[in-house]
Amino acid sequence: MVDENPNESLIDLAAVVERVRPQLAKTLEAYRIPVADSVDLMQEALVAMLTEWDDLGDPGPWLVSALRHRCRRYVLRHRRSQVLRRT
Repeated sequence: MVDENPNESLIDLAAVVERVRPQLAKTLEAYRIPVADSVDLMQEALVAMLTEWDDLGDPGPWLVSALRHRCRRYVLRHRRSQVLRRT
């Protein structure tokens, strides 16, 4: 994501996030991610998207998918930790 004008990249990023905001919110709600953790997961997904920015055709669906993947991992980690605490 190397541009001559970094402000343009920020505008592009903001536009992508705004366009898929409802899908991002639905994903976080569907996985019942607590607010504090949802911020962390969103940040991870955004950083991942930025590292792949130049190779993405349409970054919106990619971002939603990246967040979904992180939510799945989050849920699995928390389920495992609950099972281990019970035993």
